[in-house]
Amino acid sequence: MAIFWINGLLMRSSEKITRSLGLSSAKWQVLGRAGYEPQPVAQMARDMGLARQSVQRVANVLVKQGLVTYKDNPTDRRAQLVELTGQGRKTLAAIYRLNAEWSDRMGAKLDLRRLAKVTAELERAGQILEADEQTMMREETVVGKTFRATIRKDDKKGGWTYVIWPESAEFLGTRKAAKVNGTVDGYAFQATFLPMGDGTHMLPIKAAILKAIKKGAGDTAEICVSERSEPAAR
Repeated sequence: MAIFWINGLLMRSSEKITRSLGLSSAKWQVLGRAGYEPQPVAQMARDMGLARQSVQRVANVLVKQGLVTYKDNPTDRRAQLVELTGQGRKTLAAIYRLNAEWSDRMGAKLDLRRLAKVTAELERAGQILEADEQTMMREETVVGKTFRATIRKDDKKGGWTYVIWPESAEFLGTRKAAKVNGTVDGYAFQATFLPMGDGTHMLPIKAAILKAIKKGAGDTAEICVSERSEPAAR
């Protein structure tokens, strides 16, 4: 509870610092990330533990204010980099000056040696929580389920050839589409289980796989789902 209380007080203090410059603590966070290095919104959101959409909204406002700009990302054309403008650098420098003054006032009232120990323990706690989160994400991708199903063929022209997995929602942890890795009769595949709307999923099987396993509609195949290629969407 103390951590939540202090976090709230720190957020209100940061709002006071930025308010004098016509900004908010949220804008300060985005400016700070862009000031560290130009980076995509998605990376900022991951580093700050926030939703990408919320960071995107703040970045768009900062663009309108002339404090940041979007520029092409040489490694990913789909994810533009957020970069400080000249005015953005001046504004961030002003925020840091005000924050330094506030830190000096706080530092004069605190035992800095004790504060350093508390900081070290909080960083340690953060590392443990982050490691636990990564472990949970890895565990969530493991399915390890094998089932047998009859191969079906959609009667429509160009229709899919597929199998139905009745227990899919339970094992995949979602009723939505789920990307998976696995095998069909020992032949490796990467595909997406598509929801049928009744709690089951269908797995489309490509013609190349059917040819490799020498099977078609009406035959029974053994499907081994080893893992999801991404965490489940709830």
